[in-house]
Amino acid sequence: MQQKLGLRVGLSQREGCLLQLVWCELGRGGQDTVGELRNAHPASRGRARLHTQSGQCATDGISCAFCVYTKRVSTVAESTRASDRAYASLLHEIQTGHLEPGAVVAEVEQSARLGISRTPVREAIQRLVADGLLVQNSPRITTVASIGLDDIRALFEVRGALEVAAARAAAERGDSETFGRIASWFGSIERIGRVDIDEYYRVIADFDREIDEAAGNAYLAAALRPVRTHLGRVRRLAGDNPARLEASIAEHRQIATAISRGNADLAAHATHIHLHNALAAIEESLGEDASDSPRERSA
Repeated sequence: MQQKLGLRVGLSQREGCLLQLVWCELGRGGQDTVGELRNAHPASRGRARLHTQSGQCATDGISCAFCVYTKRVSTVAESTRASDRAYASLLHEIQTGHLEPGAVVAEVEQSARLGISRTPVREAIQRLVADGLLVQNSPRITTVASIGLDDIRALFEVRGALEVAAARAAAERGDSETFGRIASWFGSIERIGRVDIDEYYRVIADFDREIDEAAGNAYLAAALRPVRTHLGRVRRLAGDNPARLEASIAEHRQIATAISRGNADLAAHATHIHLHNALAAIEESLGEDASDSPRERSA
């Protein structure tokens, strides 16, 4: 094990011992990890401390596994954060229609536009290809995937099966007070008759997360994640419909109320009705004006 860990970062077997210690201690999150590691390096026996008070390595040219490991961890973490930022930015632009179906998403151009180096942007593009939001037409050309009514119907077929199951499980296992508060929020919006569309979708996203958590099924939540990623696009493919928004608020209130009361059958049925109505609204809107540029929908 020690040898494998050492080889993983190109270190000797002896330095692999320290790397194993780093791995273990960082996992424990101990307060004295650094101090322990400084004195644990085999090269420090009978010599001065491995690191000075300033943190500078004092191995006299001997490769320090602690330095190598922590430096690489830092580099990977920074790259991951940049990749996440690039992914979030591109995802938002695809979902909002700023990057329309067929638009070319080139690594060099996106890197310059986002102010993020090419490697994290490349990783973000690869993730979006895996999500099905981008298409790799050739080694050098990646475009935003198209989406039509057949795609949307297929998406809702999967969404229906998963969300009905999630709502039923949440009603059986969820916290009554949490879903009672959510139902009250939807009820207050119904009475006021006005809602900020962005705030509404934020609450819907929170509601979905609460259902996933209450359902207590990691596999179900994982299966729903890509479906909801694509759903973000669908919401922009039909026109803003105040009547549909009003009905959608009432439908979500009914779902939340059923879950808060622990009525699994009613929660499942209310979810099924909501998804049926949402798809019907999309079909009607796209059937009337399918060639328009993407706009926001209230399903």
